[in-house]
Order: sequence, then C-alpha cells, then structure tokens
Amino acid sequence: MKNEHLIILLALTWFVACTPRKEEIVVNTENTEEVEKSINEFSFTPETLKSIKSDPFLMSSAAIFSSNFLDRSNDFNELDAKNNFSGTFDAKYFKKDSTKKGVRFWYCYNKSGGGGYPKFFLAVEQVDYYIEDNPEYFSDFSKKLTVPIISGYTGSFPNGKESLEEYYRNHNEPDPIVNKEIEFGKVLDFAFQFKNLMIDLDSIFGHLPSKYAVAYFDFNDAYDSLLDLNPIKIKYTMAYIPIKGDKPNYLRPVLMGIDNSGKIIIERNGYSKGTFLQKSFPPPPYQ
Repeated sequence: MKNEHLIILLALTWFVACTPRKEEIVVNTENTEEVEKSINEFSFTPETLKSIKSDPFLMSSAAIFSSNFLDRSNDFNELDAKNNFSGTFDAKYFKKDSTKKGVRFWYCYNKSGGGGYPKFFLAVEQVDYYIEDNPEYFSDFSKKLTVPIISGYTGSFPNGKESLEEYYRNHNEPDPIVNKEIEFGKVLDFAFQFKNLMIDLDSIFGHLPSKYAVAYFDFNDAYDSLLDLNPIKIKYTMAYIPIKGDKPNYLRPVLMGIDNSGKIIIERNGYSKGTFLQKSFPPPPYQ
C-alpha cells in the first residue's frame, strides 16, 4: 500500500509541474479588445467579468459560467459532463471547524466507471492550510473524504444562460441525502486519472482545461455568507471560465445552498449580493 501511495505521489508531483503546450485565446481583463471578444465568444459582459472578482455573486453570472461548461460538454465527453454536472453534500460537511482553514475539492475522474463511484465527481475535505505553489499538497493518507450525490443537467436545450437560470430556479434536490466516504488514496488515484485526461484534452481545447485537480475555498466572509443562509445541503455545479489571468485553470465549481424544501437559495433577503460562490484557488485569489 505504501508503494502504491508513493507512485501516486510521484505521478501527481510530475503533473503539478506540467505546463500547457499550446497558446489559447482567452479573456484578458486588462485588454479592451479581448474583453470585447469575450462578450461575443463567451457572453462575458463587463459586469460578468467584475463578478468573477467577488463572492458571493448573482445567479445570472453563475448561469453564464456553468453554461460554458455545458456548451463544451462534447469536448468533456470522457467526463460524461451532462450526467455529472452537479453534486450535492449534506451541509454538515461544510460547517466550519476552528482548527481548519477551508474546504478543498478534489476533481475525481473514475475512468473505468466502476467501484460504486460516479464517473466524475468532486470529493471534499476540510484542510489545515494550503500552499499556493503546491495546492495539491497532502500529508495524511489515513483520512477519508466525502463523495457527493451526483445529478445531471435536466434543463432545456440549447443550454445557454436562460436555460441554466431555469434549472437553478426549478431544480429540486432528492431528499433525504446520504453521502458516503472515500479513502484518500483512492481520491489521489482518481485525481491522477483526471489530470491525465486534461492533458489528453489539450489537443481539443488548445490548452490544459485545468492544471490542478483541486479547488480550495477559504473560510472567509464570503464563505460565511453561504453558511449564514442556513442551507440544509451544499450543491456545486461545474463551470468553465476562460480568464487569461487564471491560466491554465479554467474549471471550477460554483457553490450554492439548498433550503429545506430542496430548492436552491437564489436570493438573500436584505442584501443586494448573490448567494453563489465561485472564487476558489487555484486560480489565484483576487485581492
């Protein structure tokens, strides 16, 4: 078992050092021409670009980000993207532990589709800290992570922003929810498969869709705002956000709360800000 873990560790270390092999066209928020290009190619208005820099944010932006992922679902074919679009956890796994610094999601690609795990999912853990130049750092093989209940995109097609907004408003989560655990060594195995797939997709995207297999959310004021909604469950939907400053990490989860009726919490009474979170690391956190 130790040898197996060492092999996984060496493989992940090698992949962390990998870099994209091709130059891609993505949104450069400091270049007016490319911002205008983003409005046409990605429906990123100046307001949307601004929303990427702050959490919590509105459903309208969440719909744009996640619709980009669905629009490229054929490119993400191996992930069975539409059927593994979202995952739901019991909110207890997100309750803040005073000894921890945040939650970290691991992108897990179960290539064989066996073992009782979804084909693609995000496993979650709470971590003591993270290292900016090595966000996949780990030190404890004995721990277990939590596996979500996976659901597919059930909205209308073509996808687009309006279809995602309809999905967010009307989608009901099944009740009750029972999450299961997964050994950390297995998570690393799936993470290795995910990163290998990202390199395979380089030829389709013209870049690595994601260099890392993790998304970390710090315990900060934005995170508190999500828990202040008193959600019964926490749900993620996958998003693809090609912002040049985030290169090469364009995949990220969008987090939202589920109330006791099974509905996504869209509005936050008394506040003008939204109820969705997407500003994870990597990409680098905005100041």
